[in-house]
Amino acid sequence: ACEKIIAIEYTGTRDALVRFFNITGTMIYKNEEVPKTAVPPKPKTGDTLEDRIARMYETIQDMYESRTLSRKETYLFKHWLNEYHFTPEAIILIVEYSLNMINKKDKTFTSAQVVNYLETVAEGFYTAGVRDHIEADTYIKESAQKRKSYYQIFKYLGIGRNPMVSERKMMDTWFFDYGFSMEIIVQALSRTNKPNLKYIDGILKNWHEKGFKTLEDIKADKPKPRKTAKDTVEPMSDSRKQAYLDMEVAFTEDLWPELEINDEDL
Repeated sequence: ACEKIIAIEYTGTRDALVRFFNITGTMIYKNEEVPKTAVPPKPKTGDTLEDRIARMYETIQDMYESRTLSRKETYLFKHWLNEYHFTPEAIILIVEYSLNMINKKDKTFTSAQVVNYLETVAEGFYTAGVRDHIEADTYIKESAQKRKSYYQIFKYLGIGRNPMVSERKMMDTWFFDYGFSMEIIVQALSRTNKPNLKYIDGILKNWHEKGFKTLEDIKADKPKPRKTAKDTVEPMSDSRKQAYLDMEVAFTEDLWPELEINDEDL
């Protein structure tokens, strides 16, 4: 493996582990030493940027297992370094996250589709302000928690699909802008029998405007009873009471003339 093309490690008397190095990455950065084993995405003290980039390419190559990184993928990661200002360790986590998401999908991705997916994910990390591996790790954990929350809400409502972008933004508002916990959101969910996110959004927006922060705040807010038709009728005046009494007397004493009914009215 003196030319950094292939390495063979013997794991027993008969078995050997063959490792392919990322030749394009080596040529781009002219690294002299390429580490032989993957390491956690954390810069080592005294490592140069070239060392860290070399380790990045090898670590990502290990993730691919069945094929060698393409030239397009190699230049894509270089683009992330130069344009997105990701650290090499952040790129490792972003690629790892992307490949895990791809593996969960019920479809086979071509090399071009993998590149497109990687770029879409990277743009999301960049927009979120991620630059180093600590920020990337935090963002991944937050994203996983958000997906779990989306799933719980949709499952509660009996919606068997992934949320749309507008729906995700709406739910993010509940959690991050309003600061509501899942317990509070479940309280809102329990107040509707229909899978209507806009109705739930209205409930939560009302609670937010009232300044509710905890479950106790919501439970203490007893809704006002709705007015019935009976409640809206004004108390009967003495004159109206007398009019009804006069009507009863008229019917009892047969003082009302019989109505004339014509055949045409039947």
